[in-house]
Amino acid sequence: MADRSRWLVSTEWLAAHLADSNLVILDGSWHLPASGRHGSAEYETAHIPGALFFDIDAVADTGDPLPHMLPTPEHFAAMVGAMGIGDGDRIVVYDSLGLFSAPRVWWTFKVMGARDVVILDGGLPKWQAEGRPVESGPARQRPAPRLTFLPQRPAGEASCPRSFHPGNRSRRTSAGCKESIEWHRPE
Repeated sequence: MADRSRWLVSTEWLAAHLADSNLVILDGSWHLPASGRHGSAEYETAHIPGALFFDIDAVADTGDPLPHMLPTPEHFAAMVGAMGIGDGDRIVVYDSLGLFSAPRVWWTFKVMGARDVVILDGGLPKWQAEGRPVESGPARQRPAPRLTFLPQRPAGEASCPRSFHPGNRSRRTSAGCKESIEWHRPE
């Protein structure tokens, strides 16, 4: 089996690091429409202390007829920046089912270039089963990030033509160049 610790953190680890100033905890709960459940409503009922709610349907390409498609890098940067997420943050994602929608949030951050994002092993069900604290109510606003998340092309690829349109979900350009997102300090 691959090294799970690379992509997952334990509830013990998270409990010991809740007060870390660079820690961002995201509740990425999403449910199938037929379930009658709503991640945002469940978040307000109970979430890990300090967690923010990451709305997969809002941080998406809302102009695409398909649901929760990846947003543009610029839209993603604006949305996560407004949440107070920036460079140097350790991002821990969980969901209310244990391991259902958290991997999608993790993947979105990885595709957009985040370097330090992991999933809480067992999610909220394991956290609660262990008797760990939860809080209720809407998310508190994090301070603005010290650094911002901006889309950038890697050095040497500035002249690569871009071929990205709704029918082509690839972030590769027609010249075979790969577009990348990186964290950068604002000027």
